[in-house]
Amino acid sequence: MLRQIKSHRESLDKSNPNDLLDVLMIEADENPNLGYRSIATTIIALYLGASDTLTNTMRWLFMVLTEYPDIQEKCYTEIQMSIKTEGEIVTEKCPYLRSVLLENMRWRPVVDTLPHIATEPVDIGGYHIPAKCPVQG
Repeated sequence: MLRQIKSHRESLDKSNPNDLLDVLMIEADENPNLGYRSIATTIIALYLGASDTLTNTMRWLFMVLTEYPDIQEKCYTEIQMSIKTEGEIVTEKCPYLRSVLLENMRWRPVVDTLPHIATEPVDIGGYHIPAKCPVQG
């Protein structure tokens, strides 16, 4: 990551930042508390967070589409129609697909792999969960 930041630094145009990394480097130039290590940590955290979210979203979506082939077919038909009429997938022309994706994220959590630990002992539904016990979210 540090090599990528250094490489990015060489093409940095402060008057026209291209992305978040450019903005962070410009800020680092003005804020001595923000260094390369902090920038690298921020980018890595974003990457890891996004990869976990994407992985879980896709896992649930594949399960739903496998369980409900009629939904899969409607999404596929809508995508094909968008490609036929627009030459590409235009999300505004795929309202059913957008609804399926949004419902998938609402229905199933995207961060279910994050660890959860009971902070204090608790009794729920006749079960005792001791403090520091890992629990599934």
